Amino acid sequence: MIITADRKALSAAITRAAQGIGSRPIKPVHAGMLISALDDDIWLSGGDDDVSFTSSASAVVHEEGSVILPGKMLNDITKYWTKDEVRIEADPPLARVITSNSVFTVSCSDGKYYPAWTAPPPPLGQLGAEEFADAVKKVIPAASDVEDLLKTVMLSVENDRLLMVSTDRYKMAVMSPLLASVSLFADAGSFPPEVLIPNWIFSRFARVTDKEVSFGWNDKLIMLGTEGLSVTARQFQGKFIANWRKVMDSEPAKCCSAETTELLRAVRMAQLASGDDDGIEMTFLPGNIAISARGDKGTSVSDVPCDYQGEDVTFAFGAQMVIDALGACEDETHLAFSAPPAPLFLRSEGLRFMLKPRREL
Repeated sequence: MIITADRKALSAAITRAAQGIGSRPIKPVHAGMLISALDDDIWLSGGDDDVSFTSSASAVVHEEGSVILPGKMLNDITKYWTKDEVRIEADPPLARVITSNSVFTVSCSDGKYYPAWTAPPPPLGQLGAEEFADAVKKVIPAASDVEDLLKTVMLSVENDRLLMVSTDRYKMAVMSPLLASVSLFADAGSFPPEVLIPNWIFSRFARVTDKEVSFGWNDKLIMLGTEGLSVTARQFQGKFIANWRKVMDSEPAKCCSAETTELLRAVRMAQLASGDDDGIEMTFLPGNIAISARGDKGTSVSDVPCDYQGEDVTFAFGAQMVIDALGACEDETHLAFSAPPAPLFLRSEGLRFMLKPRREL
């Protein structure tokens, strides 16, 4: 295989495909990136038995073929390419990557040894790249980093929106961005109503897309696509927590609003004082929210102005979970609650975020 391609276009395609390569692949072949050249295009694939990231780029194909190159190394050397064009000459067991006055030689193998994936499901709908990336950024912080079932995002199509939900049982985030279009396949309703996608796949895809996003799923696979990139992933098999709607529907009317940056500043200061316990208190008082912590490292008390006018109410939280929630909010955060141990609800620009307080209050 011999190709010549635009440096920027090829670098971008390699970066997109490399998102599918794990840090410690179980099978050696999954540490590689498949490059296939045909006519005037090349396709690059990285992944494993659970996910495949496939990107494309235009190229001058001097000699057709497919080879497997070391994926992470190929992605790393793109940072040092110069000039406008890159040439790859591959004849297993070696490949030469040539740019400007540099030649990088790596091992390679025949592309026929790369595991094949089944065809992705048809699309259910499309939404704007900015809306998609914003929703993913806001919903991911609530996902678990401990429980496998909840290291996921639940997806569902509801009317003209893509519902995204994540939780670790102590916090929960819900986003439902408006779809730009819904396919006829979605109108037919011949697909599972809810599916689970590992959050790292969702996050990595959002990281490398800047064009309109399409999505779809069947009873086994999930598809995410954008210009120059297609992702096919196996669904996580399991049942998402059944009462998530009941939890979010218990949100009371809005109680008050405050500036997000001020809330974040106060919580981060309290976290410094809280030490290993990471516990803080949020006390809602007429006109302000007092955020405090007392620990071995010191004491912190901050007042954040707000428009609350009710009775004094105090919640105890883990500081980091509050930071996760506020980090997903825009300039202003709307807070709603009844009384502990009922949850605290945050709203901001389409985001609904629930925080469960600690039991000591």
